Amino acid sequence: MTSMPKPEGDMSEKAGTGNALFHSLRSVMEEFMFLQVEITRSSGLMVYQYALMRYLRANGPQRLTDLSRFLHVRNPTVTGIIDTLQNRELVSREDDPADRRASRVFLNPQGIALLDEIEEKIISSVSEAIAGIDESSAARMCAFLDRIASSLRASAEDEIRGSENKCH
Repeated sequence: MTSMPKPEGDMSEKAGTGNALFHSLRSVMEEFMFLQVEITRSSGLMVYQYALMRYLRANGPQRLTDLSRFLHVRNPTVTGIIDTLQNRELVSREDDPADRRASRVFLNPQGIALLDEIEEKIISSVSEAIAGIDESSAARMCAFLDRIASSLRASAEDEIRGSENKCH
């Protein structure tokens, strides 16, 4: 009895590849997070402080409630994080022009400089880690990782929509 050839892209084969990729990506992510935490800590920031500052850099001045939502913590927790960063002159508060009762938090030049310093250290470490990879392979890897990130983001958004529908 002869066996039928497996169709290209067989599901079990894809599952095996997905499993291997999952473990590889998780390993890289864990090592990257460890590196990021250590560099952030050596620069005098805690992870939540660094995350909040990166969010402000990417999105501009934000209200406290928006920062709470981003960090998935309650407003008093964000207030403490902001107070600490403000005492170090890394962020400031300004009145929200859209709502007199509210304020917005923004990065100060010192905060931007500290983020630049942290990111330069991270980039330097990543560059050392990939030193043996040629430019063409690195470009393909970046494109591949961007594609995975985009697909994962879409899956996460689908999950969020699905869980919101279950709540209503």
